[in-house]
Amino acid sequence: MLYVDAEGCIDCCACVAVCPVQAIYMDGDLPSELSHWLDINRERSAELPVITEQSEPRPTAAAKRSRLGF
Repeated sequence: MLYVDAEGCIDCCACVAVCPVQAIYMDGDLPSELSHWLDINRERSAELPVITEQSEPRPTAAAKRSRLGF
């Protein structure tokens, strides 16, 4: 699971379109039943290192994407 640092985010929306489980929303588009994730994201994004380079997908990624319908 990844967390987006809201302070560092430039609101380009690039992550929204590529999220394989459609779990990223712009602030104004977040469904109210998911609003509890805002605090979780804020806390965890501050604790984790920043990803600065892309790595290869895990060996199970293709199968999971297929199961999810992507």
